[in-house]
Amino acid sequence: MSLVAGLFIAEAAFAAAPHESTYAPRPAPATLIQGVAVLTGAGERLERADVLMQGGRIAALAAGGLDRQPEAPPVCIIDGAGKWL
Repeated sequence: MSLVAGLFIAEAAFAAAPHESTYAPRPAPATLIQGVAVLTGAGERLERADVLMQGGRIAALAAGGLDRQPEAPPVCIIDGAGKWL
């Protein structure tokens, strides 16, 4: 097999099997951060926001506080006053 043919086969195998993510969220209790200043990815600034995290993801985000109760009460509540997220 020539070097060029070997490189072509290796490249085809690499393209067929992209890297899969190995990320898995660690088990954690539902967490509510209250009254925190949030800078969003779009550049928006939310003041006194509540951020609810469940299952390793942001489940709810609301400026001025959540207007709905989480499905399960958060086990951990963090006072975010004066802090940034």
